[in-house]
Amino acid sequence: MIIPINGQKIIADDFQKDEKAVTETIFTNVSRGDYVFRDVFKISQVYYLKYSNFETSAIIDNIFNMYSQLIESANGKYKKSGGEKGILEISALAQNDMKFETTFKSLMNDYFKSYFDSANAVLPLFDGYKYTPSTSDAAKKYSNEISDIKVLMDEALARSAQAFKIPPALIKGDVAGLKDAYDIMLTNCIDPLADMISEELTGKQFTADQICKGSRIVADTSCIKHIDIFDISANVDKLISCGFANIDEVRDKAGMPVINEKWSQEHYITKNYERIDSSEKY
Repeated sequence: MIIPINGQKIIADDFQKDEKAVTETIFTNVSRGDYVFRDVFKISQVYYLKYSNFETSAIIDNIFNMYSQLIESANGKYKKSGGEKGILEISALAQNDMKFETTFKSLMNDYFKSYFDSANAVLPLFDGYKYTPSTSDAAKKYSNEISDIKVLMDEALARSAQAFKIPPALIKGDVAGLKDAYDIMLTNCIDPLADMISEELTGKQFTADQICKGSRIVADTSCIKHIDIFDISANVDKLISCGFANIDEVRDKAGMPVINEKWSQEHYITKNYERIDSSEKY
């Protein structure tokens, strides 16, 4: 929700919505940061934008709750596979020692902990104790445990992106198929949001008569993608030569400053265009 106040448009962080059956919907406890507005706002006084996929937040919460458990499990598996393992043999003589309990606790809590936590260490053992490190493959860190975690994280991001209709390739930073991914995102994600914003602003800024006469606000998304003027040179020539756009319009779409001269705002058409039912040239 956007509130017009003192010539500014403030985006509300939180609010309470009270829908009415026959009167206007009102908004109370509208807040921005730490400040809470005491005014009651009618829906006709604000710009109220609501994403059509209202379950997106719930979907993303469920996705991350599920994947967080899977990632935690994979992380535990990774740590376990890379942990130090071994066999501690305790002789009967050591177990019959009067200080066995104290010695055993000190050995496990102090000596072994320091030994396992250190990159390079020596483990002193008492009489009657023999430690044999495990040399099995289970004690080695395999790359598949790491790849499992990466795959789960990528899957969580991909599912969240799809909830917003964003191609997962853009979230993961893939280079292959980037142009198609941008086109899909603009068509399925950006343009619907831009249309929603345009309709709400147009409905609140103009009367019905003004809208019928052509007054409107349009969110332009045509310049979101990077444009290389050398790549579009042939298309620029075609747009101008057929009279579809003037020079300033094309320069504006290409991200360049407009010339703003009379000749740059005129439309041109080449002489090879003619009517189908006549040989008369334009």
